[in-house]
Amino acid sequence: MLVKTANQQINIDEFSTLGLDPAWEKSFGWASKNGIGLELLHVINATWLWDHPLGLKIIFSVIMPEHNRSLLSAWAKCDGPAATLNRIAKIAVSDPSIEPYEPPSTARSVTAQFKGLLPTHYLAACLLQPIRERDQTKIEWFCKFKLWLLCHALYHEMGKHNWGSNLHDVCKEFRLACKDGGARLDPFLELANNARNLDEFDRQVLNKIDNILEAIESRVSSETKERFIGHSNILMLVKSLAGYSGPTLPVILADR
Repeated sequence: MLVKTANQQINIDEFSTLGLDPAWEKSFGWASKNGIGLELLHVINATWLWDHPLGLKIIFSVIMPEHNRSLLSAWAKCDGPAATLNRIAKIAVSDPSIEPYEPPSTARSVTAQFKGLLPTHYLAACLLQPIRERDQTKIEWFCKFKLWLLCHALYHEMGKHNWGSNLHDVCKEFRLACKDGGARLDPFLELANNARNLDEFDRQVLNKIDNILEAIESRVSSETKERFIGHSNILMLVKSLAGYSGPTLPVILADR
């Protein structure tokens, strides 16, 4: 089977001859043994992680935390990309032949790790970026938001929807917000605070986001108008991802 990557077309059956990072050869051996080779290919294509030695660890950092596994299990009942991720996560838990899940090291900054690659590896950089936040509930919410973004990237990769530049822009803004903290996190905190206990995330974002914008605008003074415009632009980008024409993804948000 031929698979198109960023640099070439490959035959998955001849993966060991490609000369890519050895970690991927081991990962594909594990995936093929468990019948999820195609699923792993979709995820790698969606994240452009073919040449990154921490590729599988970056993916696992999003799909393996317990709160996200529970979420994937619920999503998998009605969503193809979530079912793909859920199957990978379940097998990773049950098959001891794969390396135990450990979050990838961020001793080097994400910007340094993806130097020159951010225009194409924007999703992977977003997934790897640590979150500058102390509140554990918010940290879990942001982790779930990363999972939501990964599901939407899989929609694009699997040909179910074309996001244009919107996914890139949301991932970039969210990565920088996680990196810098402070005011940059505010639009995402507004979303988290207003959508903490929803049944279907996409549908509720469409219903909630205009209300969030109205609430923010009511607090805006002339001195903070520019900041409001920036926040509203980011939230409208998130809304554009939620407003696709496919089935509605269930909620990713933490309980109240």
